[in-house]
Amino acid sequence: MIGKINIGKKFRILFVLRHKWETEKGKSIFWSRIEFKKKELGIFWRKTKAVGTNKSFKNCNGHSFMLGLNLIYVKCWIEFDYNVLHFEIKDKKI
Repeated sequence: MIGKINIGKKFRILFVLRHKWETEKGKSIFWSRIEFKKKELGIFWRKTKAVGTNKSFKNCNGHSFMLGLNLIYVKCWIEFDYNVLHFEIKDKKI
């Protein structure tokens, strides 16, 4: 389950919840067994830099912050992006 909130043009909040019994279109139940093969328990924090939306070459970095929670069969995290360029790629069936 994924949810996102856009605040203005530059700020985005992304909520993600994954569990072992989840099935997605095009992915089988075996995908979730591989994803949750390593049992993890804890809280994690990650800060990354990404390509930004500024037009000046000197300051074209955006920042992304992630706060997550790993339970044995459930993973969830919240990601905060400011001034980051995002692409949406949609699969086409041939």
